[in-house]
Amino acid sequence: MISVLMGSLTDSSNKANICHGVAVVLYHHPKIILSDKDLITLVNLLHFQDDEVVGAALNLLNVASYEQVPEILFEYIEANRLVMILNSSNNEETKLRCVQLIDKIIIGDHNGQLRNNFVNHGVIQSLLGSLGCSKLGKCSADVLTTLCSVQTNRMMIRRFLAMNLIILNALGKMEIDPEMHTSAINLKRLIHDEPGIIRQMSFTRM
Repeated sequence: MISVLMGSLTDSSNKANICHGVAVVLYHHPKIILSDKDLITLVNLLHFQDDEVVGAALNLLNVASYEQVPEILFEYIEANRLVMILNSSNNEETKLRCVQLIDKIIIGDHNGQLRNNFVNHGVIQSLLGSLGCSKLGKCSADVLTTLCSVQTNRMMIRRFLAMNLIILNALGKMEIDPEMHTSAINLKRLIHDEPGIIRQMSFTRM
């Protein structure tokens, strides 16, 4: 049944509904695994102009990679495409799903091995631009904290913060929000406590 539904995605006018339906099935039956062909079909939907379809495809990709991130996602998903979705979408839920997928891809199969070659200037800048008082901001801060384990990423993040008071203030707002506090503090500590470009920089609060 799943293979039939996924096979109908390309020509169907109800792409979002099919994706949501398959996501529900996979959520309740996690042992069901989508084929590589099905995953590539979903990746292709990320280039769709319909925000609802893109959001539904991102959601299904996240559900399908809950236990492990198939190598095919790392091979076929372009970092710049996720950056474009993150920067252009007006839907908060779509943006959150996008950050969650970035998180899954860079961590790989939950083995702690950072796939740093997926990360670029645009990914880090978009994640920083997503900081603020929301689930999206918290998730972005957590991904940035993971990326800070690589020195070059940490320096890049610090340079962006040094040049952008809006992002800096967003991080300050997160720090005073109980739900976001831990994520903000973890990120702040990694980029603030280490000697370097913005060592003396104060984190303002709005």
